[in-house]
Amino acid sequence: MSYHLRKGIHNLVLFLMVVTSLLPANAQVIKNTVPQEEIVLKRVIFLPFYNQDSNVDYAWIETSITLWLDDAASKKYRYIKIPESAWREYMENKTLTNADLYDEVKLAQLGKALGADGIVYGRFVYDKETNKMMVDGKILSVIDKTILADKRVEAPLDFKIFDATEDLGVYLSERIKDLFLPTDEGALWRSALAPGWGFFYKQQETWGYIHASATGTAFVLALFGSINFYIKKNAYLEYKPEHVITPSGETALYDPDAATAKFNELENNATKAGKLARGAMYAFLILYTANLLHSYFIEPDAGNIQISYLDAAPQEGDIRFALTPGFWPDQNSVIAGAGVTSTADLDGVNFSLSFYY
Repeated sequence: MSYHLRKGIHNLVLFLMVVTSLLPANAQVIKNTVPQEEIVLKRVIFLPFYNQDSNVDYAWIETSITLWLDDAASKKYRYIKIPESAWREYMENKTLTNADLYDEVKLAQLGKALGADGIVYGRFVYDKETNKMMVDGKILSVIDKTILADKRVEAPLDFKIFDATEDLGVYLSERIKDLFLPTDEGALWRSALAPGWGFFYKQQETWGYIHASATGTAFVLALFGSINFYIKKNAYLEYKPEHVITPSGETALYDPDAATAKFNELENNATKAGKLARGAMYAFLILYTANLLHSYFIEPDAGNIQISYLDAAPQEGDIRFALTPGFWPDQNSVIAGAGVTSTADLDGVNFSLSFYY
């Protein structure tokens, strides 16, 4: 590894280390230091399930699932439940019917008008062909205009209908977190488009600035390194030493030694520029990949999560990701680097993978 390449990578990763050294080692500390008065709570509408057949014998399904879901969610998350009177008034003003409680377009308009972030809704209908009750449950993100959860359960008209509605409630309770917490997939594609964006999406602004600046710096170095290599390579290819015509009429170099020295100089310049360009490109690819992985695995801001939920012990299969400063030795020296470390606890067995550059 050439001196200039080593120096360039050293300066790049040293910048990342200096910035990361200003942060707490545990990202959890960052999340818990958010002042409570600055937290903007999500607003959620829990709608009764649409009774498509107007079957009074099963009218209990209309509210049982959403009531249970509201109770379960309130134990894990902090949010504002938009009261029934508010959306009932909106429906009355817009002359909406109960059937509109399952219309995604109209519900999105309702949510936007009431300033809701998400809506929990569904419907149930009796299928005469299968002699079963079909119950659909959905969670709509008003902000993203997407369905975060969608599931149908079916059960005969006996005690099994209770198990089916309970299964649906459990499923929705597991997926409702996507209303309060930015999704890992959403952070991943944002960071893929613009490094650092996924961290802002997860409300981890400090990490967003770190990755945006580090990856951006590496990209600029790689870009200018490539341009410099192209210039030096063309200078080598287009160099034409001075020639003379000999008394015998042949063409010869005016000064062969000087021409050879110039060729060697241009070749060395192009070789060095190529190594620097490749080194900068490798640094960019490593930082870009670290930006993707970190944005996916990092926990979102804890603004809408109950503290008791945060303090819960890690579950089996919990995977944690960290970007930490580190060093790696080679034969002659020690170069500062940034390390990517991923640890997992699967069925009581700990795994750890570290990569330094």
